[in-house]
Amino acid sequence: MDLTPPSIPRRQFLTAGAALAAAPLARALPGHRLQEGVPQEPTEAPIRVGVIGIGIRGRNLMTRSLIGQPGVLVTAVCDVDRTRRLDAKRRVDEVHGLDCVATDRHEEVMARDDVDAVLIATPDHWHTNQIIDACVARKDIYCEKPLTLTLRESQVVIAAARKY
Repeated sequence: MDLTPPSIPRRQFLTAGAALAAAPLARALPGHRLQEGVPQEPTEAPIRVGVIGIGIRGRNLMTRSLIGQPGVLVTAVCDVDRTRRLDAKRRVDEVHGLDCVATDRHEEVMARDDVDAVLIATPDHWHTNQIIDACVARKDIYCEKPLTLTLRESQVVIAAARKY
C-alpha cells in the first residue's frame, strides 16, 4: 500500500489557500449567508473588492480567486506601474463588463464607496500603512504576509483594527 501523500501543484495549492483565506470575509459581510461546505449563489449585492498591488502575486490572486467568481466584483485596481495597472483593468473589464477604476494611489481605492474590501499584495514595507488606511476607511482586508515588519507596527495595526 502506497502511503505517499497525493501530489498537488504549488499554484493550485496557493490558489485554493487564497480562496480559503477569503471565505471569512464573505461570511462577515451583511447579506452573505454561506453554509459550511455548501456553495451558494449570493442573494444580495456582490462583495466589491479593490486590488492593491498587481505584481505576480496580486495578479494571480485577482485572476484566479476574484474575477469571475460568484458574489465577487472587482471595482478598482491599483498599482504604481502603469502597464500592470492598465492590464489589470482590461482583465476586469473583459470579465465583469464594467469600467473598473484604475489608479496609482491606494488612498483613492480606500476612499471609494463602491469598494467593500481590499486585497493588499504590495511590497512588504507598504503593508502596515495600507492596512491602517483600510481600517480607517472601514474596509475588510486580505493582506499577503508579512502583515508588518516590526513588533511596533504590529501593535499599531492591532490597535487600528480594534478601533475601526
